[in-house]
Amino acid sequence: MSRCVYILMLLLFFGLGFVKAEDSVVSDGLQYSELIEQNEFYENVRIGTTFFELGKYAQASHFLEKAYCYRPSDEHVSELLYWAYVNMGRDMEAKRVYSELSPERLEHKPVFPKVLSSAYVEGGALLYSQKGVEVPEGSLYSEDFDQQGGAYAMLTLTHDVAGGFQIGHGFNYLKMSLCLASFLGFFLGLFSLLLPAAGKQRADSSMVAILDGSTDYEQYGYLVNLRAALPRQWRVSLSGYLFGTESRCTAVSLDTTQTEPDKRPGFNDGWHNNWWGYGYNPYYGGFSYMGWWAPYYPIWGDMGKLPAKVAYNTTPVQSREFGYVAELAVQKYYKELEFKVALSYSNFWESLWQTSAAVSYYPYGDGRLYLRTLLAGVFADSGSKVIFEEKVGGRICGDVWGECAFAAGDMSGFNENELANVYVLQDRTKYRVSANVIYAVSERLSVSFLYKFMEREGVFYYFDGSGYLHKESKRVFSNNLIGGLRWNF
Repeated sequence: MSRCVYILMLLLFFGLGFVKAEDSVVSDGLQYSELIEQNEFYENVRIGTTFFELGKYAQASHFLEKAYCYRPSDEHVSELLYWAYVNMGRDMEAKRVYSELSPERLEHKPVFPKVLSSAYVEGGALLYSQKGVEVPEGSLYSEDFDQQGGAYAMLTLTHDVAGGFQIGHGFNYLKMSLCLASFLGFFLGLFSLLLPAAGKQRADSSMVAILDGSTDYEQYGYLVNLRAALPRQWRVSLSGYLFGTESRCTAVSLDTTQTEPDKRPGFNDGWHNNWWGYGYNPYYGGFSYMGWWAPYYPIWGDMGKLPAKVAYNTTPVQSREFGYVAELAVQKYYKELEFKVALSYSNFWESLWQTSAAVSYYPYGDGRLYLRTLLAGVFADSGSKVIFEEKVGGRICGDVWGECAFAAGDMSGFNENELANVYVLQDRTKYRVSANVIYAVSERLSVSFLYKFMEREGVFYYFDGSGYLHKESKRVFSNNLIGGLRWNF
């Protein structure tokens, strides 16, 4: 009996020791985890502080953001991360960290959430030129439209909902107009909106002059952007654009009512002598044989009727269209790299899906120099197309910044810059070259000047001597001069 009690006491002693040892391991494990976390925190702080002192704010923000996620209440880390974002021009991220700072740590003018944080207005002139179109000799009918000029204006406002959350919205207006004021400078392009809209529409016939008139096009829209700067250097934006278009032109049709019975004996069988002055009728598709006879193919019920004269009806046509574009975009910052992917849908003349991916590289770790590559695809039932753009920008000198870009591909139906630019027109584009200069007048005010050159593909139509309809392309060149003003409140 005593032996059994002794064994039980031994078992109980070892069991309690095992439990104690297990508790010690768990406790030591928790301490080890906290120690690892603490070491990672201080290591990120040391590396981030080093990059900050070197002026490489992109790399500094990467490591300081990691430390900030461990201890958001650490004011030293919050302060360094805040000014790293400010120096990178990433105000949304800076406003997200602002709430963790005490007023005494803000030695300079702070960037903080405001109900109205900024206002931006831009406007300018759109100038067009095109290579002359030569209609082949002997053509029966031709129709062409020349874009001669236009004006553009946009106003956007930005509101801070809370730290890291922002709403931007605005209006834009495009008017294809014959604007003489645009030649005086980009700011005068705003006043060209008051001028009457006019493009040039021509319709010619080998038999009679038809039309030498004007046409115009207007586009107006409302844009809204919802942006959120998230922890670990993520950013998400949701954008929407509602637009309307209005176009006015002239429809041309052959007047088939001006016919009379052919009273010449022997000519009511549909044939008539070309020498009698009736000639070729493009609408019915006749042709000349050795200069003597011309067959006449009217609607069969009108056999024996000849045109009293060749005449055309011109009817003013006005059309209005409405549509929308929606986009979801996600950004990720990683050291000196910035990645962005976006997906959008629009219902222009057909349903269009667009996907895009862009990567930006900041070699110096700040905004002094950056390179950006974008690749986008537009998909529709009628086909797909790819747009490529390469951009380089940075500080030119002092408070002057600039960027230039080259884009290739068909941009009809394409959108960019969170729907700030939407190409509703259906003209095919070949390439685009742009240059933008920004001058910071003060901490609150900056002015910009943007120039865009684009080659587009226009079309014109003509009927040849056999009555066959031809659709030919022509080269159209556009020069856009746009000036902007930004006020930071």
